[in-house]
Amino acid sequence: MRVILIYPPCFYDRPGDEDHTIMPIGLYYIASYLLENGHKVSLINGHNISYSKEYFCQLIQEEKPDVIGFSVFNANRVNALKGVKWIKHINRQIITIFGGVAATFMAEDFLTYCKELDYVVCGEGEITLLELVNCLQSKDRNIEQIKGLAFRQKDEVIFTPSRGFISDLDSLPNPAKYFTYNHVLLSRGCPYNCSFCASPRFWQRRCRFHSPAYFVEQLKLLYSKGVNFFYVSDDTFTFKKEYVLEVCERICKEKLPINWFAISRVDALDEEIVKAMRRAGCIQISFGLESGSLKIRNIFNKHIKEEDAVKSFYLCKKYSILPRAYFIYGSPGENEQTIEETQNLIEKIKPINSIFYILHLFPGIKLYDEFRAKNLIKQESLHKNPEDILYFELDPNLTKTDILRFGNKLRSYFYSNLPRYVLDMELSSDKEFYPHHADFLSRLAMTFSHGDFAQNNYLKNQEEVAWELFVRSLKFSITERAFLGLGILAQKRGDYKNSISILQKGLTYFPKSKHLKMCLGVSYLNCGDKKNAKECFKPFVHIDPKAKDYLQECR
Repeated sequence: MRVILIYPPCFYDRPGDEDHTIMPIGLYYIASYLLENGHKVSLINGHNISYSKEYFCQLIQEEKPDVIGFSVFNANRVNALKGVKWIKHINRQIITIFGGVAATFMAEDFLTYCKELDYVVCGEGEITLLELVNCLQSKDRNIEQIKGLAFRQKDEVIFTPSRGFISDLDSLPNPAKYFTYNHVLLSRGCPYNCSFCASPRFWQRRCRFHSPAYFVEQLKLLYSKGVNFFYVSDDTFTFKKEYVLEVCERICKEKLPINWFAISRVDALDEEIVKAMRRAGCIQISFGLESGSLKIRNIFNKHIKEEDAVKSFYLCKKYSILPRAYFIYGSPGENEQTIEETQNLIEKIKPINSIFYILHLFPGIKLYDEFRAKNLIKQESLHKNPEDILYFELDPNLTKTDILRFGNKLRSYFYSNLPRYVLDMELSSDKEFYPHHADFLSRLAMTFSHGDFAQNNYLKNQEEVAWELFVRSLKFSITERAFLGLGILAQKRGDYKNSISILQKGLTYFPKSKHLKMCLGVSYLNCGDKKNAKECFKPFVHIDPKAKDYLQECR
């Protein structure tokens, strides 16, 4: 059968938060599973298209699909519902299917209120969807025999028995054989029980793993396709220490020149793991801390200790991995004191990046069920609200003004202190890590001079911080990025002679660097030295349009 799998866009744009725009890794696995079983499959990321009825008209006309499935999360459920309505209006013969976290927990709602939706795959999707597509193809509509499915029978929503999890993840086809992507998973599931997260209920607190060999083979295949940066999306990548160490050992043995981000918990990390991950190319680890208030962490079932948080953030910085903290505010019991306690935790751990979220409630999380049971949430709310329900809207003790003030206080506190956190870092004196330190500091400097921090209104003196970080980077090891950064900063200051000196020195180490030569040419131009500028731009006129424009200025 001809199958199209779509990841609809979120209802609201999220500037600066790219996680929501990435195709879920599960879709790649499902598509690969269908392909290896004889079906034709296309994948579409709704964030990369003009998501409209006109687009669907053209898509259906060109591809003539038999089945269109949607990966549905709370943030994109409105657009998923729009999509199935458009499809059925265009061609009622096309079978429409939902799958994913929101689909699993809202299956009855979706099937009741959206008559254009035919089926919902509940839970892990590979086997269920394949059996459904096979069944539809054979015209043997014995649908009720398929486990893990919801559908309408007359006007009643029917749920078949739930399907057990796939015990051997390595038995699944490697998606990297068929697709190119950079979000990867070593494991599925999480053993913890956070009350603001849907993972405990979706995965039933079970954690299953690919073998390190399968995982690293996937990285190798993707690297051969030009991917050299990865997001390792496991809920807790470091949960199984021996697997993490073997993965890192294999990456180093294969000499894969890759960088990657990971997610962990502060109580699932030690020095051996951090060192191994840095050697293998990890440059950032994100940790969910949620709140500095023990009372709020207990409400969240987030049972972590401050001393573990302090230790994990210290170890990451020591070995040149950027530690990023996640915080949630606007929670039950939130007040000025709990916000101050979160500020105190920030001061203790000194993160190098932090993300602050307002507490959202949605089906599948424990807090949502608790407030439904208290009749504080009406089921019809989900049909009135385009995305999730904000907790503070249910709490008479919290106002929108409070929430805005709390968010501003936390962000202002973190960013106003960030330059100090960055410049006070203690890096390991182990010379093995000197090249990693140089890479880390020059990357971080670029974030202050050109990246997210450069545009942040809470921060001051970004260019001074960047300059200091570039200088420190060169004390550990020579990097092209540090020379380039210093050369650009000197240009911004109008100090073109110093810029020329810095860039010329950089070119003694990296004589073929296009970036250093182009930057040097700009400094020469600003000094009126068109002859030397011309020599900098000439080698690149056929590969870089900017070089051609600059060369024209020289003439």
